[in-house]
Amino acid sequence: MSERIEKRAIPLIASALFAIIGYIILLSNPDPAGRPGISYLGTFFAAGGIYPATALALSWPAINVSGQTKRAVANAMQISIGNLGAVLGTQLYRANDGPRYIVGHSFALGYLVGNIVVSSILYSLLKSENQRRDQIAPEVKEVGELVDWQGDDDPRWRFKF
Repeated sequence: MSERIEKRAIPLIASALFAIIGYIILLSNPDPAGRPGISYLGTFFAAGGIYPATALALSWPAINVSGQTKRAVANAMQISIGNLGAVLGTQLYRANDGPRYIVGHSFALGYLVGNIVVSSILYSLLKSENQRRDQIAPEVKEVGELVDWQGDDDPRWRFKF
């Protein structure tokens, strides 16, 4: 769907909101061992939101960075920084915190809220940059065709937001 509408932020934010519902359910269940159905419901919401959001977040820089080397470095940086979250996650879900895992679930919930904030800011910035480039498009046409493609710095490049 995000490819069809050529937007990443809106489906990413929707997925994060779906996952937030799951973590709220998980955190609000006072007795996960006694009422496992509530925990299962929260887990389905959390997983159903996190997995699409992750895929969208991984694809976003790949379509917004032009040039093979620049794109490869951007993707490598994103994956490397993202893997730090996996390292941190192993420290947040401790055995003695179970069965509620308040620290781990709260951190994941905070991350999802941060994801929405960052995605919203990025959406606004990329949208305004595209509008700025749309305004200079007539000037570029008057100068003549640009022979050399300047990558994502080129005034003809449009970001996917």
